[in-house]
Amino acid sequence: IAGFEGGKYYDQDEEVFDLNAPYEPVYSKPEDFEYIFIEGSSTEIDVVGIKDNVESMITELTIPAVIDGYTVKSVSIGILNYAKEVRTFVIEDGVQEFSTDLADRDRDYGYPKLLLDDGEKITKMYIPKTLVIDKEDLGDRRFSICLENLQELSIDFTNIYLSSDWSYERFLQTPNLRKITIRMNPNSYNCKGIDTLFDDANLLEEIDFVFNEEEFIPSEGQTKPYLSFNWLGDENLKNLKKITYPENCILSIESLAAENSSIESFTFTKNTYVYLGSEVFKNCNNLSEIIFDEGCEFDTRNLSE
Repeated sequence: IAGFEGGKYYDQDEEVFDLNAPYEPVYSKPEDFEYIFIEGSSTEIDVVGIKDNVESMITELTIPAVIDGYTVKSVSIGILNYAKEVRTFVIEDGVQEFSTDLADRDRDYGYPKLLLDDGEKITKMYIPKTLVIDKEDLGDRRFSICLENLQELSIDFTNIYLSSDWSYERFLQTPNLRKITIRMNPNSYNCKGIDTLFDDANLLEEIDFVFNEEEFIPSEGQTKPYLSFNWLGDENLKNLKKITYPENCILSIESLAAENSSIESFTFTKNTYVYLGSEVFKNCNNLSEIIFDEGCEFDTRNLSE
C-alpha cells in the first residue's frame, strides 16, 4: 500500500524515499535532451528522452521551447521513465503536445493511452497554455496525470474551451496534491464541475484561479469575465481551505455551494459583481472570516436571512 508517514513515502509497506531529505538541485540544460524531427518538418522536433549521462542526476527538469535552434513541438509522454530524481517538472510555453508511440494502442479503444505516470519524486509541475490537451481525450480518459507525490500543480487552460458541465473524471490522479493554480481563458470559462477533475483530492487545500484581464473581449451583456461555483463543499474536496479568484469579474455562487466545506476564509475581490445564492456557507464550521474588498457589488435577490 502506497502512502505517507512522517514525510516519507512508502510503497508496499517498504520505505522508498524521504521527500523531506535535503538534496542538491541539478537543473536540466537544452543540450541534455535527445530529439527527433517531426515527420515532414525540418524545423520542428519531438523531445524523446534525456541523455544517459545526466538523466539519473537531474532534479529540476524543464522542457525548453527551443533546442539547437529548432522549435520543440512535442515531448514524449515517457520522458520521465529513467529520470528518477526529478522533483520539479516544467514545460515551457510553446511546446504543443505530448507524444506517444502510435503503435502502442489500447486494446479496447484503438487509440494511445496518455498516462503521465512516471516521476515518483515529482512534487511540482507546470503545464503551459500552448500544450493542447484535447477535450475529447480528457472526457474519454485518454489522458491522465498519475503522479503519486505531486503536491503543487500549475496548469493553463487558456486555449481549451471548458463547458459549464465538466466531465473530465480522473484527469488528475494525484492523491497528495495540496495546491492547484488554474490559468484560464477569461472569454470562455466556467468553474462548475471542476471537482470532476480529481480522482482523489482529499488533501487539496488551495485552488487559485487566474487569468490575464487584457485578453478579455467584452461582448453584449458581458462587460467582465464570468465565473460560477457550485462545488466548494464537494465531498471529494474535504480539506479545501482556500479558494482565490481574480479581481474585476462577475462571480456567481450557487445556493449551498460551500455547504459543509472546510473553507476557513473567503474574499470577495475588488470590483467584483456577485450573484449570491441562498445559504452558500451553511454549516461551514471552520469559516472564520469573510472579506469584502473595495468595489464589491451584490445581487442579493436569492439571499436567505
